[in-house]
Amino acid sequence: MNNTVNGHGIHTRDLNTKFDNFGIVKMGFNRKIHDIGILMESGSKFNNYANATIEIDSIKNRDGIRCTSASTVFENAGTIKIGKTYPISVHGITLSSAGCVFNNQTTGIMEVNRCWNGLNVIGAANFNNSGSIKIGNLAALQSDGIRLAGSGLSAFTNQISGVVEIDNVPNFFVLFPGSGTIVSNYGTFKIGINSQVFHGIGTSFGTAGSFNNYGSLEFKNILNNGIHSNQTLHNNPGATLSVPAAGKLQIANLGVLNNAAGAFVNNFGTLTNNGIINNSGTFDNQNIYKGTGAFNTSLFSNPAAGTVAPGLSPGCLQFTNGWASVGKLEIEINGPSPCSDYDQLQVTGNAQAGGDLHITFNYTPACGATFQLISATSHSGSFANIFITPNTVVGSYSDGLLSILDVVPPTITCPSNVNYTTTPGDCGPVPSSEISLGTPVTNDDCGVSG
Repeated sequence: MNNTVNGHGIHTRDLNTKFDNFGIVKMGFNRKIHDIGILMESGSKFNNYANATIEIDSIKNRDGIRCTSASTVFENAGTIKIGKTYPISVHGITLSSAGCVFNNQTTGIMEVNRCWNGLNVIGAANFNNSGSIKIGNLAALQSDGIRLAGSGLSAFTNQISGVVEIDNVPNFFVLFPGSGTIVSNYGTFKIGINSQVFHGIGTSFGTAGSFNNYGSLEFKNILNNGIHSNQTLHNNPGATLSVPAAGKLQIANLGVLNNAAGAFVNNFGTLTNNGIINNSGTFDNQNIYKGTGAFNTSLFSNPAAGTVAPGLSPGCLQFTNGWASVGKLEIEINGPSPCSDYDQLQVTGNAQAGGDLHITFNYTPACGATFQLISATSHSGSFANIFITPNTVVGSYSDGLLSILDVVPPTITCPSNVNYTTTPGDCGPVPSSEISLGTPVTNDDCGVSG
């Protein structure tokens, strides 16, 4: 089907209309479809059966598939490819009316590329997936991967057998759940697995809709926020949220992750929390946990493979029910003030030190200066190793407080005709081994008297 002037490729118009496809439907390959590839209205039905194929390309003005009326149902058990070769002017698939339903069945395979929104679900419509959906697997989208909006309770449900993979969303959101909409994942949902996306889940204005994870949710290659501002993600009992090795998940300011009892968060990449994590389940930090947000409800336990790095060069990271580590704590110090100049852990409850403490100075501290690296209700334990960079800074750590004992300038050799005394600002007495002619000593130990 090509070159439909002021019309659609297929148009089902009333309650008694049904289109059954057992073969192959192709449109827009040689010349453009002017308006909509497949338009369904007035309770009509469309069945794309197993082993059947629909390929829609080169839509000039509107959508690949559009359902506009209540009781309109599209059933896909075969293969649908939209925007495989040529662009779709607006959306891949739009459901725009209450009671409009699209079911991608267990054998259904869908690929959506080269359009504005991949799936556009508005007006209390419902999209159900039990098969495979890939959005942006071949080429970029202009706006959102899946967008739910409108005044009604639009819903997207990924069933237990369903797999959703969304890539190549360079400008907006992988999933945009507008206010009042509902997203439920019982199957597998993957974000940014094969190529980078801009934002993960959330909206650019107002309060976001509901995202409930009961299955497997994976965040990997996300440029900005995986959980955006005003978005709450519920990780429910039995569900798993994971960040794979080399993956990134950032929770924005005002973003919330609720990890329920019996649910799992597995971080093997970098999890940046600038919002809130309410954890009643299992939180396994096997790589890097950082940011300026709060970790609530449970004790945060950092295992041997884990790293906690508060701040965003620098900043403060909060733990409201205790913190314990046998892994690594990384602290950056750029000046004398906590949060604005240097990293700090703020712990309500007990802070149990263990593992390694790595401190990096990006300025020269004064002798005798102190830095409250961990502010806690109580302290216990000790770090097995403390590493300070540069090694010219010498410090002592106890119960969250770092005290500067010495700031050692580069070693020099004093002239042989000079008497050696301790100069003001030296943090300790000059070792007797240094008080001899021609001995290499530190700069602040080398003074002149007579």
